Amino acid sequence: MPSVTLTTEVGLQEAIESARLANKFVFVKFGASWCGPCNKIAPAFEQIGEKWSDRVRLFTVNADDSMNLMTFYNVKSLPTFLIIFNNEVKLMWKGTKDFEATYQKVLLNWTPTNV
Repeated sequence: MPSVTLTTEVGLQEAIESARLANKFVFVKFGASWCGPCNKIAPAFEQIGEKWSDRVRLFTVNADDSMNLMTFYNVKSLPTFLIIFNNEVKLMWKGTKDFEATYQKVLLNWTPTNV
């Protein structure tokens, strides 16, 4: 399942609530079209939606169109990733270093009771 692009706080809050009701994580990538590392990691990010569709909903936030979301989540560099579960940010990291190992740390150990 490909990521959905969000531009408003309301849209993200609705996505978080929908995922909460489905007992899934929200995985958000803050990026921009001009950001080289954002573009480089995009295919790997999209593959998460295919591989982990039973656990995750993917969303992309374009930093240029979503300054309110950038401020709300205190995003100061791109790319920045968030993993949210039950309306709580479980993990936030910047950059692409160790991307797969970082998100798998949460997703591989996921159960509704230990998150």
